[in-house]
Amino acid sequence: MNNNKLFADGKEETSKAYAIIENIIILAGIALGYMIMAPITTANGIPALSILYTVFVLSMLGIVLRKHVCTHCYYYGKWCHCGWGKIASMFQKESGNYTLGIKLAMISWLFFFFAPIASFILILIMGWAPAAYELTCFIPFAILMGANLVMHKKDCSECKMRFICPASVSKK
Repeated sequence: MNNNKLFADGKEETSKAYAIIENIIILAGIALGYMIMAPITTANGIPALSILYTVFVLSMLGIVLRKHVCTHCYYYGKWCHCGWGKIASMFQKESGNYTLGIKLAMISWLFFFFAPIASFILILIMGWAPAAYELTCFIPFAILMGANLVMHKKDCSECKMRFICPASVSKK
């Protein structure tokens, strides 16, 4: 990490309360994503897509990306906006593959957002679940994902790594 390019006015750490709120939003989004996709089942009635979605997103966001991305971050071992710098400290500093991690992060976040959206559309077209059920899951999901994106932009604008992080939406 090039400390000369760090954002001098960036936050040193974020409050635990803010990080907890951000994680609750993410976990609620995962739960709603599960519920949106649940009508897509195997012949035995198992919501396999929902299960795979949940396992993939939780393992990527909770473990894999912490190793490959967060061990290279300024906030390693600290309370970043979502507290994942603290989680990353279970791994040795700079022990992951940062380039791979950034690629996996893009795939993981796109999957997190768009798998439920694509499933929602497919379920409505195919009539696999009542539209009222799908809408009661999808509308809160869309609101939470919108809130997550707004928070991400705010978080990036206050981040020490905003100028050097490939995932920053606030480089200027």
